[in-house]
Amino acid sequence: MKKTQKKLSMLLSTVLCAGICINPVVLLADEADFESAGSQVMESTAPFDPVEDYKEEAGSTSDEVSAQEAVEVEERVNILNTDLPESGAFDDEEIETISLSGDTVDVEDFLRGNDLNREFKMKVPAGTPVWRDDRTRVRTTDYTPYNAICQLELIFRKANGEKARALGTGFFISDREILTCAHCLYDRDEYGDVEEIIIRPGLNGSYELFSPMVGAATSIPVAYTTARTDEAAMEYDFGLIQLSEKDYQTHNAELTSYIRNDKKMLAYLRLNSGTPNRTHVSGYPAQALGASDGTHQYEDWGTKTGVNGKVLESDVTGSGGQSGSPQLNSANEAAGIYGFGYTEKGILWNTVLQWGGGRKVTSDLLNYLSVSFSGSNMIEKPVYRLYNPNSGEHVYTMNYKELQVLVKAGWHDEGMAWRNDRSSSVPVYRLYNKNAGDHHYTSNKKEYDYLVKHGWLGENIMWYAPNDNASYATVYRLYNPNAKAGSHHFTTNKKEYDQLVKLGWKGENKAFSSR
Repeated sequence: MKKTQKKLSMLLSTVLCAGICINPVVLLADEADFESAGSQVMESTAPFDPVEDYKEEAGSTSDEVSAQEAVEVEERVNILNTDLPESGAFDDEEIETISLSGDTVDVEDFLRGNDLNREFKMKVPAGTPVWRDDRTRVRTTDYTPYNAICQLELIFRKANGEKARALGTGFFISDREILTCAHCLYDRDEYGDVEEIIIRPGLNGSYELFSPMVGAATSIPVAYTTARTDEAAMEYDFGLIQLSEKDYQTHNAELTSYIRNDKKMLAYLRLNSGTPNRTHVSGYPAQALGASDGTHQYEDWGTKTGVNGKVLESDVTGSGGQSGSPQLNSANEAAGIYGFGYTEKGILWNTVLQWGGGRKVTSDLLNYLSVSFSGSNMIEKPVYRLYNPNSGEHVYTMNYKELQVLVKAGWHDEGMAWRNDRSSSVPVYRLYNKNAGDHHYTSNKKEYDYLVKHGWLGENIMWYAPNDNASYATVYRLYNPNAKAGSHHFTTNKKEYDQLVKLGWKGENKAFSSR
């Protein structure tokens, strides 16, 4: 067993998926001859590569189709890019960098999420709170979000044929898919792919809220398995577990019965690419509050949250077993996947600062999830939002390739605007005003046809919104008569809508629905 301690930059070295964090470089808590009665062998799948395996339309595999798609995207980009400078104008040298070498960094600045150089130790100012385990045990898992969070029993195979057992956490993001950390599904150091996964949603001590399930297939980024260092792999530390058709049907039937018993239930947690003001983490640690456990959820609310590249960090407490826990916002939406934390002795930085985090929900992660398992999943698809800093316009698209091209051209990726489910059937059209350099969106075919007749360029159907439903979100539309570009704005935030109306925008009420 390796004993070398790694630097803070290797965040995965704390590996919270392990049942007990004995050493920061140990991924799995070994347990020889572990057997699980009734376990099935998981059907192993090759890691999914979102670049190589992506197909915009199911069944579209020919080079001819891909070439045509590329031309169409390029044409749209030429239109969207009208008011932007060349991408060379956005040089890296314009980005302010911060170095910790030799300087005392204000802890408040760090907690706000400045992009700091992780290779240097931070000099913690006097008065920084001493590490303490301030988690609390979840009393009942009958309600959201706890009933969508799962204990994962992970079985790996040693070189000598013996089984190695570890505990982790995951959470449903659809009726059939569970999101967790990649390092819960693949051991980069020794074991490779996980062999069996036993899933227990809402487990609470000896009380099993739902029947245990077995993971039938997994999907993790190829880059996670091939990264040369743990630091490089950390950017790709996310993965999916998919239930078999049989387990999905069984779980779905139990959910239906559960809802009829008047339980407050959301079958899965929704994702949000925003940054929470306070991050809430709940999962299944193997040890908590000084005692061994592994069968109860423990939760903690942070007081400060920051973003460091693609990592969402907060001052929450975590320990082995909590890898794969959702990092929740106040609406119980997952903004990140908890995957690392500091031990009581501050092994990584040799400090006493309480801190943890993991992979943030970003556009590239959302795209990966939406096309995983070759697109045969039940995950809600995101509508992305981009911002043109020169014209002030927002553009909305479900085409991730279009987003990538626009970002290269200088647009700002603002993550997910809202989401649609796969049963959506209301067409949303996009139009472009060549003279104003402005885009417009409508679900009204008559409005679309009228604007085309008056010189707007019709870009046809951009996505399908869900039918109206009281439980769905409303996308509001506003109009700024003084703006040339970006004259229409779309938001699901009623407070934002009301505020803009007070500032002089014309409220045009509901545009269409979203999830």
